[in-house]
Amino acid sequence: MKRQFKSSIFVVIIFSLFSVRCTNDDEKITIPSDASNFTAVVGIEEVVLSWTKPADTDTKEYWVTIEPLVIDAFPIDKNLETFTIKNLKGGTNYTFTLLVKNISGGVSKGVSISATPSVLDRNPPSEVTNFLAVSSDSKITLSWTKPSSIDLAGYELNYEPGGGFVALGKEIDSYVIEGLTNGTQYTIVLKTKDEVGNISTGTSVKTTPTEGDNIPPAEVSNITLSGDYAKLQFTISWANPSDADFQESELTYYYGSTSPKTVTIQGTNNSFTIDGTYEQNYTLILKTKDASGNYSAGVTKKIRFGNFSPASQTDMDAFDKDIVAILAGKLKMNVAGISNISNFSNLERIEGKFDIVGTGITNLDAFSKLTFIATYINITNNKNLSNFCGLKNLIDAGGAPATYTVTGNASNPTKQEILDNCH
Repeated sequence: MKRQFKSSIFVVIIFSLFSVRCTNDDEKITIPSDASNFTAVVGIEEVVLSWTKPADTDTKEYWVTIEPLVIDAFPIDKNLETFTIKNLKGGTNYTFTLLVKNISGGVSKGVSISATPSVLDRNPPSEVTNFLAVSSDSKITLSWTKPSSIDLAGYELNYEPGGGFVALGKEIDSYVIEGLTNGTQYTIVLKTKDEVGNISTGTSVKTTPTEGDNIPPAEVSNITLSGDYAKLQFTISWANPSDADFQESELTYYYGSTSPKTVTIQGTNNSFTIDGTYEQNYTLILKTKDASGNYSAGVTKKIRFGNFSPASQTDMDAFDKDIVAILAGKLKMNVAGISNISNFSNLERIEGKFDIVGTGITNLDAFSKLTFIATYINITNNKNLSNFCGLKNLIDAGGAPATYTVTGNASNPTKQEILDNCH
């Protein structure tokens, strides 16, 4: 019924274009020439149409139709040779037809062109890393490492108490906040902003200006991660720093656009268990605090809590390359179109199955940091796969499971052959 309804609308529109003024029975309808050089230039959720007017001198107006139907056909002034169509759906292929109507009521055959407008970028840039705050008398000196996002436009710096706000350019990687109150703990949040206005969640740091100790404690070390699917929980553990004035750790965690949660862990403890949401990518930020209120810049870890099974190379390209562990889940790739797996380059742990079947990959170099796979390895029927050296560190570390099935690939080495032949 929907298809018939659209068609009937189009028929009514075309019929209306052929409507004739009933003032003179001797008037004849003539068919006008079409416009020429009809082109389309795509923008973000819009398309700019351009054309050259026909040579006819009796043009009354132009009409444009759009498929798939967005709105009914609409008229355009006869003096125009360009028109912008807005509010289209990015990534959708549209066909635009330009018709010429003359004063006798005649309508041309029409010229058509297809175009796909760009998708509006709604993804904020990556966060800064190594965000460090050093306090001194009445001021805080900040520094950070810029993200690699190519569309980074600048930063927004907020601090409380006081409602402080500073907009910074993309070339800045340090800033000094002055005129602060000694003995007051300040929370500082640095957000990244891209060229279309998307703003990140932000990276935060806390510190207290004083006239005394302004040196933050060392970071935690030896971070380990594990998951429990049955309980829908995952745990982060670490070694506390040896600083004499180390007092506590602060853990912030979130996934997607959810609001970050922050917990404080006293210095005598060194682990925390999170009630997780399955099939989500989590960001974990662990900072240390000393007795004077100084906070470290923090250590950031990203994990996936749940399985990852890409259905295409596009899914593979969307995998966060900073993820270090797949907890309580498996990694399964069984799509021929997958050939680039470089986004696994920081992956250290998989708490489940490791399946690579029928892909187009040629090597396993992306897994060079992998040191643990829980259940089994199954690498079969990847016709271009001949280089298995990416698994050497896994085998060296004793993290490869006993079940190891490798067959039907361009090369099918044993674990020992990988150790012997990869250097």
